[in-house]
Amino acid sequence: LLNNLGANYLKLEQDQKAMECFTQAVMFNEKHLESLNNLAALYLKHDRFELAARHYQALVELNPENIEALNN
Repeated sequence: LLNNLGANYLKLEQDQKAMECFTQAVMFNEKHLESLNNLAALYLKHDRFELAARHYQALVELNPENIEALNN
């Protein structure tokens, strides 16, 4: 639910609200791959490279076959 809400905020170009939703989703379930990916991509978009890398690393650890995370 939070991931979907965040995705809708992204469509509305409300990145801060989207980031809050994705962060809450990851806090609720740290293994939610889609939320981790969305949060990492949003951090990358806003040049928050260390946070983006941390979330992409978590994605790779949870799902080593995730090509998108490996490429970022």
